[in-house]
Amino acid sequence: MFLPIILLFSILSQVQSGPVGGTCADTIESALCLVELKEVVDTVGAFHKSSFKTGLNELKNSCKRFIPCQSPMKCTGEKKQLVDTFVDYCNFIAYFHVDFVDCMGKLKKKSSTCFKNWKPFHKKPEKPRSKSEIETLCKDILGKDGCIKNEVTELCGASTLEELKKHIVLGDKDFKTCKV
Repeated sequence: MFLPIILLFSILSQVQSGPVGGTCADTIESALCLVELKEVVDTVGAFHKSSFKTGLNELKNSCKRFIPCQSPMKCTGEKKQLVDTFVDYCNFIAYFHVDFVDCMGKLKKKSSTCFKNWKPFHKKPEKPRSKSEIETLCKDILGKDGCIKNEVTELCGASTLEELKKHIVLGDKDFKTCKV
């Protein structure tokens, strides 16, 4: 809850004081988009207070408004990284809860042992993960011995597998180092 608020204030200070170490395309546009970013942050913060489906729909709608306007907010360095974090999060949510829904339904219907044991989403750790913990998570990101690759390809097609591999690493910063 506090991390999104800290990220928001960091970006807000950038917009109000002007760019440091770079230039923003248009600070007025950045300020207007900040309203949309605040909505994403508020939705993430309130997610636990609503039903999963309601919270997810609200988050998808917030992200739909934020993604098109976020480009002017990207300055350089840390500010760009903060905005990119929210963009990645929105893309992750959109993919798994919109684009991958049909394939997920096929996987559930087949109900294989591989799918039942697949745990692509993990709780945020209380302390940073060790290198060996990250390596283990990466190794199993697509199921034990990569078994989900075969099932997704068989049930949903090779292009869906490529999209899955591209999006699955967006949900956790530790996954960005994974080679899927």
